[in-house]
Amino acid sequence: MTLDQVRRQLPAGALADRVAVLAGPAEDIPVGDGVRVVDATQTLPALHAALTVDGPYDLVVDLGGGPGLAERLSQLLFHVRPGGVWAARVPQDAGPFLSHLEALRVRHPGGGGTPAERDADALAASIVGVERCEDVVHVRTAADALPKLTHRQVHRLRRRLSGEVTSLFEREGFDWDVAAPAASTAEDWPVPTSYQAPPLSLRAYPEAQCWPRQGVVTARFVAPESSQRLGAGRLHNPSFTDLSPRFVERPPVPRERLEGAWFHLDNQFRGHFGHALSEQVSLLWAWPRVLEEHPDARALVFDNRGNDTVAEWELQLLEAGGVDRDRVHLVRGPVVVERLLAASPMFSRPAHLHPELRSTYDRIGAALAAAATPSVESHERIFLTRRGRRGCHNLDQVEAEAERLGYTIVVPETLPLPEQVRLVREADVIAGLAGSNIFQIAFAGEPKRVVLVGSASYPAHNEFMMSALMGHSLTHVAGTPDVPAPPSGFSLRAFHSDFAIDFAREGVALREALAGD
Repeated sequence: MTLDQVRRQLPAGALADRVAVLAGPAEDIPVGDGVRVVDATQTLPALHAALTVDGPYDLVVDLGGGPGLAERLSQLLFHVRPGGVWAARVPQDAGPFLSHLEALRVRHPGGGGTPAERDADALAASIVGVERCEDVVHVRTAADALPKLTHRQVHRLRRRLSGEVTSLFEREGFDWDVAAPAASTAEDWPVPTSYQAPPLSLRAYPEAQCWPRQGVVTARFVAPESSQRLGAGRLHNPSFTDLSPRFVERPPVPRERLEGAWFHLDNQFRGHFGHALSEQVSLLWAWPRVLEEHPDARALVFDNRGNDTVAEWELQLLEAGGVDRDRVHLVRGPVVVERLLAASPMFSRPAHLHPELRSTYDRIGAALAAAATPSVESHERIFLTRRGRRGCHNLDQVEAEAERLGYTIVVPETLPLPEQVRLVREADVIAGLAGSNIFQIAFAGEPKRVVLVGSASYPAHNEFMMSALMGHSLTHVAGTPDVPAPPSGFSLRAFHSDFAIDFAREGVALREALAGD
């Protein structure tokens, strides 16, 4: 079958100026103006990246056939522009593919459900016509979608995405082994022995569209800086409507505009202490390079909590990391930015951690401690406690045991951030409940002994990562959660579950960890 034959079979009024052909190695496709030939034997992520470069298309012709035909249609249909057509050559065994199309045609999207069900709903809603002509099936779509790209995909395609992104700095990643000891009382607890130092990049996006909760899009794709994590199976941003794991519904172009150069320092949970100390701080490695390129650059953050301000502790944190508070600009709604500078993170739980992040933590910790106005006495042993989410039912008993063994109970949130950091840096042993209230261990300045008390359904990735980075000796005492973690997958209820320390079972380990040598 030739491309002209496919064009002649198109529904009336269908355009075919911009065409992509997915073909196997045996196909001989004449390449003309506006025609892109893509190797159909590639993996779906590779096909997705290849189609993104010149998309969206008026017509995609899938000649790949085989059992992957239905999956390619489901995963890649959104590369077709609204009103465009996906034309698939029907295989000899057409039954499964045609059944797949029929199931989509009669599906009644209801909203909700699992991500897979929502993806199927979005796909079904986007299909506005299915026609069969000879041995070709035409699927017409009405969806206006933007493809998502990962950091690695943008890196590989950066020269072909000229005008959309410019690379200012690149460094390859590597694996490294954890030298500091770590242990957990939980059965089958995956204590990390190595991490992946992620590739580092600093990119410039001209005319970038920026949205609250870390969202960044160009005219042609969703930038990887929109995702909270590296290596996630599904890149997700709450400011956008997902159509599939690889696409979002194209958002409207923001009306407000910011002139000049801006460093993207936003976060999906900006204003949350734990996310600031882990994810936001891990972007600050790029700030000196940003200033080299644009001495007048400012840092862009969004108001996602409705309080119209940046908290004093966050300004202190960023200032200690080198970003003057008068350069931090709070935006309340989506904006178009003349030149957006965006960095890949050094910290992305659970597996990506760059050892050079320690120098950033050391610098911030020293600056904050120096700015402290001592209001409480330092102690060799401190126990950082809290009340609220992931609460310990018998916390009074745990704290009493810690005090018996020489610990002073500290409620970090009642103290200014510099004071919190000073106390941690001046202590020899830091114990406390798992969670962001103990993330100050990242600013300890030197290896310490750390005792973590938490729930067996809370993975404590951040605490293990920070300890590995700083060289802390970490002991994790895992209590019994009200909601156990499922055997596989993730449960938010289990993650936030309250728990208790069973002193008949975990008490010995807790006492030994607190007592130390």
